Amino acid sequence: MGALMTRIPPPPSHIQGGSWLEQRPIPPPPPWVTLEPKTAEAPRCKRGASKAANHQAPVPYQHPGAVGRSAGVGPRHSDAAGIAAHLGQGKERPNGAGWLTLCPCHDDHDPSLSVNDKADGGVTVKCFAGCDWKTVRAELAARGLVDAYDPPEPLRPSTRSPGEDRPRWIYRDASGAPVGLVERIDQGPGRKSFCQYRREDEAWVKGLDGRTLPLYRLPECLEAVAAGRVVYVAEGEKAADALVKVGLGATTSPGGADKWRPEHSESLRGARVVILPDNDEPGRRHAEMVARSLAGVAAKINVVPLPGLPPKGDAFDFLEAGGTREQLEALAAAEPARVNLTDPIAKGFTAAQLTSMDFPEPMWAVPGLLTVGLTLLCGKPKQGKSWLALDLCLAVAFGGRALGKYAVGKGSSLYFALEDTPRRLQARLRMVLDGQTAPEGMHLFCQWPRLDQGGAEQLAEWLAAHPDCRLVIVDTLQKIRAPSKTTGTLYGQDYEALSALKAVADAAGVALVVVHHLRKGASDDVFDTVSGTLGLTGAADATLILARTPGKFSATLHCTGRDIEEQSRALELDPRRMTWCDVGDAEERAGSDERQAVLDVLREASGSLSLEEVAKKTRKRPDATRKLLARAADQGLVVRTGKGLYAITQQSYQTPPLSRPLGPDGTDGPESPQRPLGPLNPESPLRPLSPESPHGSLGQTDAADARQSPRETSAQSGQTPERTQRTQRTQAKEEVDL
Repeated sequence: MGALMTRIPPPPSHIQGGSWLEQRPIPPPPPWVTLEPKTAEAPRCKRGASKAANHQAPVPYQHPGAVGRSAGVGPRHSDAAGIAAHLGQGKERPNGAGWLTLCPCHDDHDPSLSVNDKADGGVTVKCFAGCDWKTVRAELAARGLVDAYDPPEPLRPSTRSPGEDRPRWIYRDASGAPVGLVERIDQGPGRKSFCQYRREDEAWVKGLDGRTLPLYRLPECLEAVAAGRVVYVAEGEKAADALVKVGLGATTSPGGADKWRPEHSESLRGARVVILPDNDEPGRRHAEMVARSLAGVAAKINVVPLPGLPPKGDAFDFLEAGGTREQLEALAAAEPARVNLTDPIAKGFTAAQLTSMDFPEPMWAVPGLLTVGLTLLCGKPKQGKSWLALDLCLAVAFGGRALGKYAVGKGSSLYFALEDTPRRLQARLRMVLDGQTAPEGMHLFCQWPRLDQGGAEQLAEWLAAHPDCRLVIVDTLQKIRAPSKTTGTLYGQDYEALSALKAVADAAGVALVVVHHLRKGASDDVFDTVSGTLGLTGAADATLILARTPGKFSATLHCTGRDIEEQSRALELDPRRMTWCDVGDAEERAGSDERQAVLDVLREASGSLSLEEVAKKTRKRPDATRKLLARAADQGLVVRTGKGLYAITQQSYQTPPLSRPLGPDGTDGPESPQRPLGPLNPESPLRPLSPESPHGSLGQTDAADARQSPRETSAQSGQTPERTQRTQRTQAKEEVDL
């Protein structure tokens, strides 16, 4: 083995004189290390210095195979500052938390190794890039910076007894011997945690070490089952103890909600069980899980929600508020089971069975756009999402056309305008109706309980009372979802927020639209701009993104989902009534707009224009303008009058504008953009009712008040289209706040 060269690092700059060497004597180097006479002082670590200035090339070494017992604890050869100076780019961490330096185990250019002094001597090391600390320790030992050592005996588990002043609950096996203990630790107002212990050698040892605790008060439960008495299942030891104090047999599973195990059900085989859920969504979900686990095991199962409980209240709160044993027994006797225990949790079939099944076509609230299930409608604030939601609810309540294009069946609709006041909502509704009679089938709420306060359950009850409801819109998600939790992942919280609403929509067979916002940042995929995690778009059946340029009366509706075709629709906004109209495919529409801009420039010209003049007036690149003119010439709308000169043809004057009023028959033709139509005549599903119909004619006006595009209005008023748009927008804002 060849001799390896290395250098002993100098003392750090904050240590004066030779005290560092006196306090930290350097032992003789290992036999494989040869010291080289010091010819120049090694660079010291400097804060704020460049990486190149602090970098030292790693010293070759022979791996000795040394390992350590924990994160680098061993006999001290050097302190953290000396190791950082040797490895290079050392930076002292704030508040004396050690040093950051280059890790010798990977190609490190940004300090990722933490080196800390130990109070009992030695150092601890941790690589934030993922290198194993044992490998790092061996590398440092090979350089003579730390000493190799053998791992000591493993540490014994802690035998610290639970605090005497904390609430404790002892779990016992069937013979009554203690096997586990749960301790509650109060961490301030409204905050608490729990610590579990196991019994070993007549002492409490922290942690269960993979063991499963039995039911709480198991001996009493077994005695109650044998005697034929009812066993009450609560959530939490505190609630179970309160039930025992009033003379009832009670138990709970260790660990709280969602911790019930099959072996717990076996302990209650043949018993009459009454489950008392907590008054929150996790409590109701836990009660359902316990009931399903006991199905086929217990003789009788009853789920009894206690009346008058506060949010997150339980059986303890019921008894504290004056509830009695007699009231509990009466509720248990009268209340039917709330969980369908006959349906298995998992339903499966073979591939042959699945391919031979006949399923009905998806039910649509708006054909091709809104199907049964949950849809997420997203857009930036003040871009027209609420106007779109209101228009869709009115279209379903009237049984007319949604977005002026999609014929919808008549039914009830429900709109949660949770960000609006009744006064503002009334102003919006009057503006959209434009003097028409409001439909009786549209229901509106400005307040509704959040999901953690029973909002989903109340919605299910409302839908059960209104079986003709076809569309529900919640505006917005933030107003109805539960507050953020301190535990759990953000993805899980987002997914859970929509899952509760989706379950209601699927069960009732309605289309439920949840309005949400977009985040500020841009993305290559427009669906990645939804505010929040991917849990929102993952839980929804479909996602719609309304993208509108501020100050414009046009927008793009991007659509994707499980049952709808991925597409982008071009929308136009009527500034007088604030209703959206689908005018076709967004890409085709963009091409039509560009062509129309070129035709408008040529119409306004007294003669021929050159390609450069057209490009300058339309603010487009010459190559793009050349393609537009060539395409228009092929269609007979433009003619070449000379080399590089173009003029309008007579045929182009007959080209309809991008937006125009309806004809006498109430239609625009199969290829023309359609404006919002009124309720449909049952005898002719594509013709609007007359103005004398009971529901009026939503979207249908006389010729003198027909909707016109900014281009048509500007032709009559002598204003430019841009100024006409600003005038219409100002008038709309004066009538109602966007």
